[in-house]
Amino acid sequence: MTPGDASASTAAHDRGQSWDLLTNGLPQADAFPQVLRMAMTADAHQSPGVYVGTQGGQILSSRDGGDSWETIFNWLPPIYSLETAIV
Repeated sequence: MTPGDASASTAAHDRGQSWDLLTNGLPQADAFPQVLRMAMTADAHQSPGVYVGTQGGQILSSRDGGDSWETIFNWLPPIYSLETAIV
């Protein structure tokens, strides 16, 4: 999601009754990432990690349900889909 020129995600912790705008670790200036539906995935850990790929070639991850994010890859070709595997 890109409100203005900043990146953000949203989360609901009350079954969708209210939504929080989450920006910690996401670019907040000149950021217009587009994330396609297939470019988001989660792993199967007890506390799952969430991963998104952008059409700008970034892969972002969150280990706390989207409360904070970090860029784990940058400057790749557009990311159209992601999968996770536990090895």
